[in-house]
Amino acid sequence: MGPRRASAARRSAAAVVVAWLALLGLAVLGAPAAVADERDHLVTRMDVDVALDADGGAVVTTSFDMDFRADAAHGPYLTYVTREGYTHEHNRVYRPEIQRVWTPADAGTPVDYLYEDADGALTVQIGDEDVEITGSHTYEVTIRWEGLTTGASITEAGDQLLYDVVGSAWELARENVTVVVHGPAPLREAACVAGGAGSQATCDAVDQSADGASAIYRADRLEPGEGLTVLARFDDSALGDPVPLTEPNRAYSRAWHVGGAGIWVSLALALAGVVGVARKATRVGQDERAFTGSVDGKPALRTAPPTGFRPGELGTLVDERVDAQDITATILDLAIRGYLRLEQQPSDDAPGYAWHVTRTREPDAQLLAYEALVLETVSTSGDTTPVTDLAKSYATSMPAIREAMYAHVVDRGWFSARPDKVRNRWLGWGAVVLLVGIVATIGLLLAGPNLPGWAWPGVAMCVTGVTILAVSGRAPARTASGSAVTDEVRGFERYLEEGDGSGPVPGDVVERYLPYAFVFKVAEQWAARASGMSTAQWLVHSGAVTSWVHAVTAVTSFGDAAGSALGVSGGAGGGGSVSVGGGTGGGGGGSW
Repeated sequence: MGPRRASAARRSAAAVVVAWLALLGLAVLGAPAAVADERDHLVTRMDVDVALDADGGAVVTTSFDMDFRADAAHGPYLTYVTREGYTHEHNRVYRPEIQRVWTPADAGTPVDYLYEDADGALTVQIGDEDVEITGSHTYEVTIRWEGLTTGASITEAGDQLLYDVVGSAWELARENVTVVVHGPAPLREAACVAGGAGSQATCDAVDQSADGASAIYRADRLEPGEGLTVLARFDDSALGDPVPLTEPNRAYSRAWHVGGAGIWVSLALALAGVVGVARKATRVGQDERAFTGSVDGKPALRTAPPTGFRPGELGTLVDERVDAQDITATILDLAIRGYLRLEQQPSDDAPGYAWHVTRTREPDAQLLAYEALVLETVSTSGDTTPVTDLAKSYATSMPAIREAMYAHVVDRGWFSARPDKVRNRWLGWGAVVLLVGIVATIGLLLAGPNLPGWAWPGVAMCVTGVTILAVSGRAPARTASGSAVTDEVRGFERYLEEGDGSGPVPGDVVERYLPYAFVFKVAEQWAARASGMSTAQWLVHSGAVTSWVHAVTAVTSFGDAAGSALGVSGGAGGGGSVSVGGGTGGGGGGSW
C-alpha cells in the first residue's frame, strides 16, 4: 500500500507532543538518559546511510530492526525536526521528501504508513491500526533532505554536515547503531559524539573508507533519551557552499531582539523612570530639618528621652512605622508605670511556664489614646490573661491601635500626613505602573514577530514600577518639629547604647528607660550598665530576677510570646565544540 498523508496522525497526538517536548527539554536541560526496562521494546540494529550530493542535498536511509518482544504493538514511529531556532528573526528549516518506506514482503509486517509534517516536526508512523505484531521486524525509511548541510561561507572551516542523525527524543534503547556518510569528495574531518543532550562523549568508533569519501560512525548502545551527532567536514565548496534554509521567525522571542531601536528606547525609558522616581522620592521624603547640634557627625548625646514622649510613639517617629516592637515597648512601659504585671506561671497546656498579663491599675487620664487601647487589648479588669489567648484580641484591636498611633504622631505635628498612607499611595502607584508594564510587555511579546525588539519598553515600565515600590519607604517626610525630636531621640539612643562615660547607671534609671532601649534594640547593652537591681513589682519570673540583664532576658521572652500572638516577631533584639543535539536535524522515535 502507498503512503497516506493524514490531517492528524492515527497514533496519539499526545504521544507526538511528548516526544517533541522531550527533544526540546533534553536539548535545554541536558537531562540524564533513562534506562530501558528489559520488557520494553528495543531497536536491536540501526543503520543510517547518509548520501550527500554536490549541491548539499542529502538522501538519508534509516534501516532498523525493532523487537516488540511479547508486548504486541502496531509498529514503529519516527520523528524528525523540520524547523528550529536559528536567529532572533529567522528559523532554520529542513525540507523532507519521503522517497520510500519499506518492510520485507515475506515477514508479514504491515507496510502501511502515515506521515504528518506540522509544527516543526515530521512524523512517520508505520503499521496498521487494526493489526498488532510481536517479535522482531525490519523497517527502512528513505528521505531526501534539503538544508542539513552548511557551507564554508558560514562555517569558515569548510563545507560540512553537522547532523543529529540519531535524535535524542527516542523513547526506546537502540543497539548496534552504525552511521555511514558518503560525500561527493574526500572528507577532511570526521567526528562523532553520543549520549544525552549536550554530551561531548565520543562515540564508540569513527573510521574512514580507503578513498576517504565516506566515514563510518558507531555506537554500541544508546539508551532512551540519548542521541548521536556526526560531523563530516569537506573542503570549501565540495557540497556547493550551501547556505541554511530559513524562514521568518514567528516565535515570540523576536520581541527580545537587542539590535534595533526598541532596546535603546527602553533603556532611555528605564533610565528616565528610575532617575525620575528616585529624585521624586528624595524630594518628597526629605525631612524638614531643625538643627539641634552634633558631635563628630553624630547626634549630640542626650542622657534622657525627649520630655513627655512615650517609647511607642518615639519608635513610630524614628522608623515611620507602627510595628510589633512599638507595641511590646508600650506594654512594658505600662507595666513599669503600674498598669500591668507580667508574670510567668505554670502552664496548664504543656510542661513548663507560660506568660500571663494582669491588670493592676485601671485606665486614667494619664494614658494616651493608643496606650488605653493597648491596655484594653492585653488585659481585663481584675483578671489574669494568658498571653497565648491574646491572638484574637490582637487581631481585632491591632488596626485600631495602629490607626491611633499614626494619628497621634500626626497630631504631635511630627508628620504632615500619616506615613502609612503616604507609603500606601506610592505602593499603589508602583503596583499600577508595574501592572501596566507587565500587560504592555505581554502585548508587545505577542506582537514580537511583527515588532522585533519592542518588548523591552514594557520591561522598562516594569523597572519603573519596581523602583517606585522599592523607594516607597522613603516617601514619608517629617516636619521640622518631627526632625528636631528625631535628633533628640537619636542622641538618647546613642546614650543607651554607648553610655556617657560616667560609670554604672542606677537601677531605677535603668528600669525607667528600659522600654526605650527595647524600641531601639539595645536593651542588653543598656541593662549591662546597671549598678544594681531595684525592685520590679511588675515582673514576676519563674526564677528570681537578680539583675537587670536577667530582667531583659525575661522581658525578651515575654516579647517573643506577645509577638507570636501578634503573628510577628516581637523580641527586643540586639544590636550556577561538538555536542549531542548541537547539529542540524534530530528527532526521535518509538512504538505505538
